[in-house]
Amino acid sequence: MGRLENKVALITGAGSGIGKATAKLFAKEGAKVVVADINENTGLEVVEQIKENGGKGIFVHVDLERSADVLRMVNEAMDSYGRLDILFNNAGFLSESMDEITEKKWRRAIDVMLTAPFLACKYAIPIMRKQGSGNILNTGSIGSLNAGGGKSIAYNIERMSPAYTAAKGGILMLTRHLARILAKDNIRVNCICPGSVNTGIRASRRAYLHIEEERSEVEADRIAHIPMKRIAEPEEIASVALFLASDESSFVTGIALVADGGVLA
Repeated sequence: MGRLENKVALITGAGSGIGKATAKLFAKEGAKVVVADINENTGLEVVEQIKENGGKGIFVHVDLERSADVLRMVNEAMDSYGRLDILFNNAGFLSESMDEITEKKWRRAIDVMLTAPFLACKYAIPIMRKQGSGNILNTGSIGSLNAGGGKSIAYNIERMSPAYTAAKGGILMLTRHLARILAKDNIRVNCICPGSVNTGIRASRRAYLHIEEERSEVEADRIAHIPMKRIAEPEEIASVALFLASDESSFVTGIALVADGGVLA
């Protein structure tokens, strides 16, 4: 029997990166997975891969900037499977630095990485309360705990996105707030805080650096400041999510579980 047998898991940003790895792992462990993503092609591919491996899953197209889409996403999960055991607010992206970001891009980042998770929780919590149990995971970042995102010298705070840092700081505080008020309802809420991971976000971070030599310098500097001297793979963060989603972490709520190779140690 899998560690998530007969549970229903809704994962945002599940078409790629950490979300994709988590969707496939959760399905392997027995969960029925709702793959939510704005990219229909990649989302459907993940569902197909899940089914090819004997798992169960559906795709839901969602634009997390649209409040109506967030509600529809939760409703479609319920319509398909009749319950919701795990909500993993994972979708995210990197935005521009303070000098470059516009108000429109600021609002988009906050909407996708903070407002949408808040709304998803708002719609999922009554369902979980009625069920008598639930599990909410949020993807934060080491930027949730350190505005510089670590101890790198070349990749300094001026290059960080204020919107990304604000959203990731906010998602940690939302996690802690909900964990306290929902503990009595047997609903656990935790935040995963990865460091550098080999995903599209990492690629987009490098894209903001316009000179190839600078990109190489920054990349080398980041790795040099990771005690484990490497970047994490999405599957490694998915394993952290599995622990928090499973009954193995039954007395764990309100935490920021850092998976950064020792950067913040």
